[in-house]
Amino acid sequence: MKSRNHAVTAKTRGMYGSLLTREDYGQLAQAGSVGGVAEYLGKQTVYGETLSGADLNKLNRAALEYRLEDHLTGAYAKLRAFTSGPENRFLCAMARKFEIERLLAVMRGVAAGGNVSAGENASSGGNASSGGSAPKNADRPAGDHTAPDFGELAGAGSLAELSESLSGSVYGNLTGRHLKASPVNFTAVESALYSYYYGELCRRHFPGLEKKAADEIRDVTGMQADLINLELIARVKRYFPQDPPDPSNILPYIIPVSSRVSAEEMRELVDAKDAEGLARRLEETYYAKSLPFSSFGNISDYANHFLYGHYRRLYRNPEPDFRVAFGYLNLLEIEKRNLTRLIESVRYGLPGGEILRNIIGYDA
Repeated sequence: MKSRNHAVTAKTRGMYGSLLTREDYGQLAQAGSVGGVAEYLGKQTVYGETLSGADLNKLNRAALEYRLEDHLTGAYAKLRAFTSGPENRFLCAMARKFEIERLLAVMRGVAAGGNVSAGENASSGGNASSGGSAPKNADRPAGDHTAPDFGELAGAGSLAELSESLSGSVYGNLTGRHLKASPVNFTAVESALYSYYYGELCRRHFPGLEKKAADEIRDVTGMQADLINLELIARVKRYFPQDPPDPSNILPYIIPVSSRVSAEEMRELVDAKDAEGLARRLEETYYAKSLPFSSFGNISDYANHFLYGHYRRLYRNPEPDFRVAFGYLNLLEIEKRNLTRLIESVRYGLPGGEILRNIIGYDA
């Protein structure tokens, strides 16, 4: 079965060489201006085509993220061309995460009453004049699934109207009742979408992969879900404290997929009295044994640093194996986050050393 992964592994190895290097990040951090960053990316890296025609000084963060996402979704499309069967279907399902992220951004924009465009500015408060055209790969159908019409959704006058546009689709079935509630609980919307995403990967798409690859990818995917759940608990404990804590404010929104946090342990974390109690309990988990939570300001940053090592390990698998592609695509997603943060940091004049301290994998 591994033989069918020779082509996608070879293609992945070639694409990996285009990831930004330590030297690239060093040059970007010292660029001095967003224009300088754009010039370096355009002339010295593979991002030249993605950023072609864009004025980075006028792009807001949402617009910039969509430009960078185009490069990422393009990588998925290239690798899908070198796969077939279970691996191709898995990549299609894996890429739906970006649909979900865009859908959530459009929903928040509509809820805020902002000027939301169909493409780069489909995010809360995006300014239609600061973007440009939609990413080339944004609305590309993924296998047996067709992406929502984000142009139609972004033009909705209300969340109820947006929900009606989604009616009959998978996403409409998942979010309809939440979007029609008053007020809309976006935590419930996120939970419904990500529970579907991780559930589909685990139930439908792992079984067809070669067993060892499936086991390792499933383990790392479960870690992703674990850390999303821990971030949710931490957010509730910090911003919506209750004494005594009410588990019903958290448990319904926990993604029912896990790797290293048992149901009993998850309940103990949910039952923590407050943010300080949660922080102490987190240091007793599997994750803290590998990388202490106390070293990071929030769980989102922690998750990216923790998972980076696992993605790199999967990519370095010496065999022609699907783990290589999975590891690379996740590393590329982290690169997108690094670039977004770096450009924003340069925009606000942060010193180069401070910028580099926030680059995931810079010291790896």
